[in-house]
Amino acid sequence: MDDVQDLIDEREESRRWPMIAVVVVLIVALGLIAWDQRPWAASSGNESGLGMLADTSPRRAGAAPDFALLDESGERFALSDFQGQPVFLNFWATWCTFCKEEMPDMERVHQEYGDGLVVIGVNAGDSVEDGEDFVRKSGVTYLRLYDSDLSVTDGYLVQAMPTSYFITPDGTISDANFGFMVYDQMVEQIEQASQG
Repeated sequence: MDDVQDLIDEREESRRWPMIAVVVVLIVALGLIAWDQRPWAASSGNESGLGMLADTSPRRAGAAPDFALLDESGERFALSDFQGQPVFLNFWATWCTFCKEEMPDMERVHQEYGDGLVVIGVNAGDSVEDGEDFVRKSGVTYLRLYDSDLSVTDGYLVQAMPTSYFITPDGTISDANFGFMVYDQMVEQIEQASQG
């Protein structure tokens, strides 16, 4: 009787292994599908309409990658909203001394060019409250957008603050500057972008 029971147990055991193998293969397949889709991962913001909207990196004479961020009042702005106008795009942070030093010149450019130029300051990683407290002391009125998760800052390959991009009316990057700029340098780059 024990031999019969052993035989039955062996048959059940031999049937169990293929079933376990099928379950393992299914789990691995579902895991790979889930990993590929990554619904839990922090995305570039496309689902919310914020962050990098293009999968390209910026390069001189190439199209400026589109992105969208919120300003201090929560209004959404995309770079593509300003197609047809030259754009002075500047990345800054509250801890950046040079950012603070170049802001008055950026504000001067903003005031002098008026509607002939869009000046955008993208804050890299600070809260809106901290950023607005910082710029209030500088008297800045140009458009300020907040990149709290650094997706746009990283997408624009920003390695140092401040970093500026100059974009032509057709959306092409005419030049970039990595570091502090003074008024005359800004004007020179803006004029090139405006003619581009």
